[in-house]
Amino acid sequence: MQKIGATVFILILFLLPQLSFAAGLVPSCDGPNCTVCDLGILANNIINWLVNFSFAAGAAMVIYGGYLIMTAGLSPKQYAEGKDIIFAAAIGLGIILVSWIIINTTLYYITGSETWYKIECKLVQ
Repeated sequence: MQKIGATVFILILFLLPQLSFAAGLVPSCDGPNCTVCDLGILANNIINWLVNFSFAAGAAMVIYGGYLIMTAGLSPKQYAEGKDIIFAAAIGLGIILVSWIIINTTLYYITGSETWYKIECKLVQ
């Protein structure tokens, strides 16, 4: 039971900054004064938050897997579980990075813009 408490504490410690950043997702606009640009900014903020959260969660899972390996002792089952967790976290982070690279490269060649992931909204009035 003590292992679970320590693990939960470490996960909360790692993920707390990401959860507190979630409060800044919604752009500041006043009801009827919101525009389509604000919707695009909201989508951009959500995507950035999800990417940041996935990296924090991946790092936390690597730490948890390492903790399981270090405390395995003579238990091959716990050692294998820790190794599988680290492997799955590495594969997940690799998928995120490779997909980001593919999207970035594709959109760069299509649009010629290097800042596709930053929404810059200019309303013509």
